[in-house]
Amino acid sequence: MAIDITTLGGLSIGDDGTEIPGFAGQPIRAALLVYLAVQRESTRDAVMAVLWPERAPRLARHALSQTLYELKHTLGADWLGTHGERLRVTDRVRTDAGRVTEAVEGSDYATAMALYAGPFLDAWHLRASVEFEEWVDRQRERLAGLYREACRGRVAECRALGDGAAALAAARRWTVDEPLEAEAQHAFITLLLESGDPLGALRQYRGYERRLHKEELDLLPETRRLLERIQLQVERTTATAAAVGGRAGARAPEVRIAVLPFEHDGSDQDRYFTQGFVDELTNELARVPGIAVTARTSAVQLPDPDLPLARIGKELRVDHLIRGAVRWNPASIPPRIRINAALVRVADGSQMWGRSYDAELADSFDVQADAIEAITAVLDLEPRASAAVGRAPSVSREGEAWELFLKAFQHANQRNERSMRTAAELYQQAVVLQPDFARAYAGLAQVYAVFPGFTPVQPREWYLRAQTTARKALELDPDLPEAHAAIAFPLLHMLDLAEAERHLDRCVELAPSYAPAWVRLGYLYCATGRPHQARDAAERALALDPLSVATNFDTGYQFWQLRDLEAAVRQFRRVQELDPSFDSAHFLLGAHSYRRGDLEGARRELSRIEGQGPLWAPVVAHLHRPDEAAAALDRMTELAPGPVHYLAVAGFYTLFGAHDQALHWLEGHARNVRGEPGRLDTGGPALFHIVRDPLFDPLRSDERFRRLLHRMGLDGGQPVPSDDTGAADTLLTAAESRMMRSS
Repeated sequence: MAIDITTLGGLSIGDDGTEIPGFAGQPIRAALLVYLAVQRESTRDAVMAVLWPERAPRLARHALSQTLYELKHTLGADWLGTHGERLRVTDRVRTDAGRVTEAVEGSDYATAMALYAGPFLDAWHLRASVEFEEWVDRQRERLAGLYREACRGRVAECRALGDGAAALAAARRWTVDEPLEAEAQHAFITLLLESGDPLGALRQYRGYERRLHKEELDLLPETRRLLERIQLQVERTTATAAAVGGRAGARAPEVRIAVLPFEHDGSDQDRYFTQGFVDELTNELARVPGIAVTARTSAVQLPDPDLPLARIGKELRVDHLIRGAVRWNPASIPPRIRINAALVRVADGSQMWGRSYDAELADSFDVQADAIEAITAVLDLEPRASAAVGRAPSVSREGEAWELFLKAFQHANQRNERSMRTAAELYQQAVVLQPDFARAYAGLAQVYAVFPGFTPVQPREWYLRAQTTARKALELDPDLPEAHAAIAFPLLHMLDLAEAERHLDRCVELAPSYAPAWVRLGYLYCATGRPHQARDAAERALALDPLSVATNFDTGYQFWQLRDLEAAVRQFRRVQELDPSFDSAHFLLGAHSYRRGDLEGARRELSRIEGQGPLWAPVVAHLHRPDEAAAALDRMTELAPGPVHYLAVAGFYTLFGAHDQALHWLEGHARNVRGEPGRLDTGGPALFHIVRDPLFDPLRSDERFRRLLHRMGLDGGQPVPSDDTGAADTLLTAAESRMMRSS
C-alpha cells in the first residue's frame, strides 16, 4: 500500500486513502516522516541537526533510532531503506510536494495547480526545533515559487491555445492564492480587458489597491499604468452602450450562493460554535453586493445534506455552495479552531476555492473576513468595505464574549419561548463582558422584538426594549444591518411606518440578502398601498429563503393581501408541505374555502387547527349556520382561559357576518398595540394587516372601521410615532434578568 503524505495546505498522512492514526499527538514522529519523504534521501547526522539540534550527539542518535523504530512499527518495514549512515525512503512513500515538483519540471502546469492546495505545512509547527522551522520556510518558499511558475505557464499555455476562459480561470486562481503578487494581478487584469470586461478589471484593480493599502504597501508604477488602460476601455464601453441605448454599467445578475451546515468535529456541547460560525459567515456574505445568499433557515432545512449537488442547487435555487468542517479544541490555551471551507460550483461540482485555517478562537472574525474576500475575488465581485473584518470587536477574556454571542445566536434560532429567554440572558452577559459588542446588542434587540410572538406578554413593553437596545447597537455601529432590522420590527408593529421603512431600506442597502428585511418591507408596502413593490419584496424574500416555513407563509399572506389568491393558496399549500401543523396556513385556506362557499373544504382545513384548543370544535361544526358559528365563537372567547388571537377571532366574526363582534375585537387589538390594559393577544400586534386583508372587506364601508384606521394612522395619514423612548435604559441590570426569567 502507498503512503500518501499531504503537505500543501496542512498535513495529513494516509495509507491508500485512509488516514493513518498515531501522528496527531506525535509531532516529532510526523516531522521526521515529512522531512525524509520530501528530501527522499538524507544522512543521520543531517536529520539529527534538523530535529534535535540542542541535544548531545549520543542522545540525538538515540532519539532518532527510537523514532524510526516507532515509524516502522506504524507504517511497516518497507517504507525506508537504510545504508549505513544514509536513510532513503522507498517509492511506497509519495508526497504532493514531490508530485508538484515533477509536474512543473514536466510542464504539466494544470496538474501542478490542481495539486497545490496551499502553503507547505500551513499552520503546522514543530516549536521544539528552530532548524526544522527554517527548513519548512525554505520548502514553503521553493514550492510557492513552483506554484507561481505553474500559474505563469498555465496562463501562457491557455492563451497560446486561444482558450481565454481557461486562462482567466488560471489567473483568477493565482490572484486568490497570492493576493499581493503583482504579476498575478497584472495577468488577471490584462485578461479581463482582453475578454471585454473593463468593469471587472476595474473592480479587480480597486480590490488589489485596497489590499496593498491595508498592508501599507505601494502600487508598482507598471500597476498604476494599468489603470489608464482600464479607464480608457471603460469609457469606450460606456460610449458604445449609450450609442445603442444600452445601460452601461448595469448591475450584473446576482451570484446565488448557499452556505451549507459545516461538519462538526468535536463534542455535541460545542456544536454551537460550528453552527454559530456558519450563521455568521452567512450573515456577512449577505452584506456583499452582487451575491444573493440563501438564508440559514432554508440551508438547514435540506432533508439530506448528502443529496446530489444538482438537487441541492435546485432546492435552494443557487449556483454555488459553500461547504466545510470545523474542529475546535476548547481545552487548549488559548482555545484554537481548525476550519476547512470550500466554494463549489453546482453545475459541474468543481471546487472553485478552498482553504484550511488554523487559528485562535478570537481570530475567527479574521477567518471569516479572509474567506469572504477570497470567495468574492473568485466570483469577480467587490466585497463591501465594511464587512466582517471592519466590525470585529476587540473580543476580551480570550473570546468569552464571542462564545456567549455564538451560544445566544444558536438559542435564538431555535425559535421557542425557552430558547428566547436563554438567548437574551447570554446576549446580556456578552455585552457586560464586551460593552462595544454591537452585534450582541443587535441580537438582544432582535430577541426582544420577536418575544411577544412566542409568549403572551404586553408587547409594547418589549418593543420599547428592542428599540432602546437596537439604538445602542447603532450608536456603536451605524452600518450594522441586523440592528436596523431589529429596530424596524417594533416600529412596524407600533405603526411608525415611515421610520420603520427608513431602517428597512438601510438594512437591505447594507445587506441585500437579508431575507427578514424583505419580508417586512413586503408587509409595509402592502399596508401603504404599493402593490408592485410589495410583490417584488415578497418574491425577493422567497428566492432568498425558499425552504423557510415562516417566509413561505409571509409571502403567501402578502399575495393574499394583494388579492392574488391563486399565488397565496399555492404558498399556503407549500407551507403545509413543509410543516403540516402550521395553524395560520389552515386558517387562511379555511377562510378562502368558506368565502367560496366550499364548506366541506373549510371544515377540513379549520378542523386541523390545534392552537385554539378544544373549544374550537363547536365553531367548526357550525360553519353551515353562520349565526350559530358566531355564537359558538362567543362562547369560546368568553370561556377560553388566557390570551386570545384577536385578529383571527375578528376575521372569523367578519366571515360569519357578525360585524359588531368583529369590530369589538379589532378595537381590543388596537388597545393592545397602544399598550393599554386588556386581555393579552397571542397574535402579537399586527394591526396594519387589516388595511389590505380581503377578510375585512365587508367592514370597509362601516364608519367605525374607518375611524379605527384613522386613529391608528392607517388611512393614508402618517402614523403617530411612539414618544415613550426613554424606557428600558437599565436593560442590562440584574433586575431585568430576573424579569426575563419570571415574566
